[in-house]
Amino acid sequence: MMPRTLLRPTPKRLLHRYALILAALGMTLPGCTDTAAKESRDDAVVQALQTMVRNGRGFPGTRPGAEELTRLRRLYESSGYTPLWVSMSGDLRKSGKEAVERLRNAESEGLRPDDYYAGALDSMARSISDQDSPDPAAVARLDAGLSHSVLEFLRHIHLGRVTPRSVGYSIDALKEQHDFVALLQAALRDGSFEEIVRELEPPLEQYRLTRTALGEFRKRTADSLLEQPLRLPIPLKPGDTTASLPDLARRLTVTGDLAGEAGAPARYEGVLVDAVRRFQARHGLAQDSVLGKETLDELNVPASWRVHQLELSLERLRWLRDLPNAPFLLVNIPMFELTAWSSPRASGSPEFRTGVIVGKALNTETPVFVEEMQYVIFQPYWNIPPSITRNETIPAIERDSVYLRKNGMEIVRGQGDDAD
Repeated sequence: MMPRTLLRPTPKRLLHRYALILAALGMTLPGCTDTAAKESRDDAVVQALQTMVRNGRGFPGTRPGAEELTRLRRLYESSGYTPLWVSMSGDLRKSGKEAVERLRNAESEGLRPDDYYAGALDSMARSISDQDSPDPAAVARLDAGLSHSVLEFLRHIHLGRVTPRSVGYSIDALKEQHDFVALLQAALRDGSFEEIVRELEPPLEQYRLTRTALGEFRKRTADSLLEQPLRLPIPLKPGDTTASLPDLARRLTVTGDLAGEAGAPARYEGVLVDAVRRFQARHGLAQDSVLGKETLDELNVPASWRVHQLELSLERLRWLRDLPNAPFLLVNIPMFELTAWSSPRASGSPEFRTGVIVGKALNTETPVFVEEMQYVIFQPYWNIPPSITRNETIPAIERDSVYLRKNGMEIVRGQGDDAD
């Protein structure tokens, strides 16, 4: 009789069979467990974002208003409520890092980081990134908070933080010409967040120069000596001497009006006088080289106050409407000066500059406005008001018989440039 042969599966085959049995029974292998957990966590983030944006609760800082929530819903509906700035694992994306940095440095634009909860968002981002498995609600809160703050920042950088009439200016707030949600969606899609910010800020060279000056004056506030007033005998005229000249030289060096080291000047002359003239010119003062009360008062304005002035200047520039790439005129009312450029975006010195007459009294105060011009009349006919004729012109004629010819004036009968 032949011996019986026993067929036994190899261990490899046994493992294969067991694997099939495990799969048939619905049991999960370790890799499947990780995938399912990740999907569950991702779904929780999406759900948390939907809840936040729909009810407006859970945002860092102040709860968004109705209009703000409408913008946020539009923003997230296009993405299926997936995070825009943060990965599902809680790490900031490149755009998220740029956004947090922009909000943290809002002071460079004359804005306040606290208005955008920059510190809180930065702390949240750091805390979440340090966790292996961050809470989905925390990830959603960071992402939605960033979206809310960035939309506010974009609106402020383009239209201003406050309305002109709320601070006494008789001009209306600009109507929004940009769809900030659509712009932000495009920026996130194309990776051009910084480009969108540059597009929305005022195009004027004055804005860029003022922003640079703001940064410089912020550095000066750290120097306590610059916050202390200069003690100088006034008026200080060229050739005069005083023990305070080194302090004056140091102040003018810091303001950028005196180049290089002036050392310890013994007399008010030479480069020191030139520096004072430059300072006077920059501050709209008479360029007479005499350091009088007005010039000293301007020299003694603390750097901290200059910072505040520059912040306000940036805000006023943001009130301007969108300007076409066309010849541009700017009347600086406090400086009694008109300047002109071939384009708002032109850099360098103005292509034309002239003085202007500005009304000071309440009933003749020069208005603040922005408007398109169709033409400019140079040297127009101007009828002298009766009060000026009576109090100034007639006495001048009585003193000088050729006064009218010297000053380009003529006597006419009636009104208008065609009067006989």
